Amino acid sequence: MNSTNELKQKKAKKPNYFLYNFIKVTGLPVAWLAFRPKYHFVGKTQSNKIKGKAVAVSNHSGFFDPILLMLAFWRRNMRFWATQDFFDRKSTRWLFKYFFKAIPVNKENLKLETVRETITALKNDELVAIFPEGTVNTEHPDEILTFKVGAALMALKGDAPMISIYAPRRTSPWRRQIVLMDDPITLDEIMGRKATRQDLQAISAYLQEKEKRLMERYQELYDEKGKLRKTPKKKVESSEA
Repeated sequence: MNSTNELKQKKAKKPNYFLYNFIKVTGLPVAWLAFRPKYHFVGKTQSNKIKGKAVAVSNHSGFFDPILLMLAFWRRNMRFWATQDFFDRKSTRWLFKYFFKAIPVNKENLKLETVRETITALKNDELVAIFPEGTVNTEHPDEILTFKVGAALMALKGDAPMISIYAPRRTSPWRRQIVLMDDPITLDEIMGRKATRQDLQAISAYLQEKEKRLMERYQELYDEKGKLRKTPKKKVESSEA
């Protein structure tokens, strides 16, 4: 795999976002009505204040999670990693490649093409959404699966901050979709020093723990029906790292 310096030497090519913007203008308002998302910012930074490149790190509880993130960053162009399977099927290839501008990723073997396209997007000051669980977590929606290192690796190579996001599974179409979002954080802040490739496992574990804390925060603030509690639920024990 090429080094980060070699990737930086390649001129960033800006993609054509005509079809992407078309589906965003025509489709996302419908999605907004369908999900009626409520974004809860547990930090100080709201999504419309986040400028420049960043890697959005989210749990993966449903197939529409990318749509929820696109709604959260309505004013920004957002790319997201999608399994290569969607690009191999004729029925979904056009939608994911040209409309969503998704970045294909092989779950078993991270390819150089995925790295290059992701770094190029970050160099263009875009947002890239990655779901480190690596799959839609339908069997254990109340748990956070072990994070893979892809998101941390892209943040390291792209010199980009990371944004932790948590979206609980919506069990009823009549229920509003709640999404919790934390402040951006850099890899150097996570490690307390200059982050290196050897730190990827530790960074991924940190992000997974951060995701668990967002899930617990959601359970404190909202009841089983997704309604805001009058009195926040008391934590049984601290989950601070």
